[in-house]
Amino acid sequence: MCWGVREPRGNQRVFWRHQAEPDSLRNHPEKSAPTPTPAPAPAPGAGPAPGAGGGGEGAEAEPGSLRESLDKALAEKEEYLALARRVQAELDNYRKRIQRDLVNQRRDALKGHLQEFLGAFDDLDRVLAESEKDPAAATVRQGVQLARDNLWRAMEKSGVKAIEARDKPFDPRYHDAMTALPSADHPANTVLEVYQPGYTLDDFVLRPARVVVSSAPAE
Repeated sequence: MCWGVREPRGNQRVFWRHQAEPDSLRNHPEKSAPTPTPAPAPAPGAGPAPGAGGGGEGAEAEPGSLRESLDKALAEKEEYLALARRVQAELDNYRKRIQRDLVNQRRDALKGHLQEFLGAFDDLDRVLAESEKDPAAATVRQGVQLARDNLWRAMEKSGVKAIEARDKPFDPRYHDAMTALPSADHPANTVLEVYQPGYTLDDFVLRPARVVVSSAPAE
């Protein structure tokens, strides 16, 4: 034990006393801290302590939670696949509708112009028919035939086709019956003669063929 003097406070001096450590503790500092007591070992056969890892209710509930998450993911996958199929179907329908509209627009644009050429074809056909009656008009006939053939090739490139009518069964979609004549050589409603040829543009009838059809002969 020793005495000491602290800094004076005013006119007073403060004395304090210091208790020295025993020599046994000073020389052996490891004895100054208490030694921790080890926890008792669990008895044989005893289960894990509460709260210990590797078991418990949380581990038992984990497989069920994973199964629930998997089922939810599968359901979402099916929902997205169904949505993708609907979008794909709508896209296909949209493409088909656009293509159909483009075809209709093209046909409507050509229809008016091509119908104007049909009158020119009729005139050329009449000139060719009359030139056959005059042998001196052979040269003119060749020139008219050449012009008609060139014009017809241009029409064919646009999708125009002539309607087949002669000796065909009468079809009101493509034929316009002008009159009917009895015929013993043809079945009833057979096209006997074509007054004016008809034409189609794709599946659209530019002009029906005007025809004469057969009827059953009178008894």
